[in-house]
Amino acid sequence: FVLVREIIKVKSVRAEDLTHDVAYARIASFQDNTAEELKAIVEKKAKTSKGLILDLRDNPGGLLDQAVKVVDLFIESGVIVSTVGRTEKDVEREYAHKKGTYADLPLVVLINGGSASASEIVAGALQDHERALLMGTTSFGKGSVQTLVSLPDQSGLKITVARYFTPKDRSIQAKGITPDVVVTYQQGEVKPEGTRKESDLKGHIESHDLSDLAKTSGISTEIEAWPAGAKQDNQLVAAYSFLRSMRFFDGKKMKMPVTR
Repeated sequence: FVLVREIIKVKSVRAEDLTHDVAYARIASFQDNTAEELKAIVEKKAKTSKGLILDLRDNPGGLLDQAVKVVDLFIESGVIVSTVGRTEKDVEREYAHKKGTYADLPLVVLINGGSASASEIVAGALQDHERALLMGTTSFGKGSVQTLVSLPDQSGLKITVARYFTPKDRSIQAKGITPDVVVTYQQGEVKPEGTRKESDLKGHIESHDLSDLAKTSGISTEIEAWPAGAKQDNQLVAAYSFLRSMRFFDGKKMKMPVTR
C-alpha cells in the first residue's frame, strides 16, 4: 500500500450528552476554530439543556484570541483579560460583547493542575464575572507571555514580555486559578509528597459534599448509566450533581461562598 503524508486535523472540542439535559464539552486545546466549534455545540444545546459542563482539565493552552472568544460566548460585557507589559502604560485589554452571548445557560468549569495559559484565562474570567462555578483543583499557573528572538547563529532567545491578569486584576503567573469548590479526580486521592494544595488551607471546602449529593438525591441512578470511566471521574460527577440540583443558581449568577 502507499503511505501518503497528510496534515491530520483534530477537533479541539468534544461534546457528549449526559442524562437529564446536562451537556458536556471538553476543550483539549485552543486552536484556530475552537470558539466556533464550541459555539456550534452551545447553539444546539442552549434551548434544551439545563446546564453545560465545560471541561478544561489538562488543557495546556493555545491561541489567546480563541480563549477570549470562548469567554465572550458566556458574558455580555466587561474585561475578559488584561495583558500587562514591562511598564504600567503597556496594557492591553480584551472586552466582551453582548451580541451572540449565552448568558442564561448554567455553567460549571472543570480545571486541574494541567490547565494552563489560555485555559486559565477562560477559567479566571468566568470566575471573576461570577458566570460559572469552578470545580476541580488549582490550575498550573502559566500567566506569562513570551516572544522568541532569532539570533545570528541560528539559535533563539525566549524573552518574557508580558503577564496575563484576570478581570479583577488577579495574577495567574505561578499562582494559578483556585476553583470555587475543590474536588479531587477520585475519592480519597492522595497528593504527591511535598506539594501544598487547597486541601491544606484552613477553611477549604471538602470535596465529598457534592458527590454525597449524588448518592442522596437519586442522581446516582442516572450516573450508573454512564460509561465506566466517567462514573469514576469524581470531578465530573460533582459537576453533574451540582447542575442537576441547581441549589445555588439565581438567574445568571452563581451564589457561592467566596473561598479564594
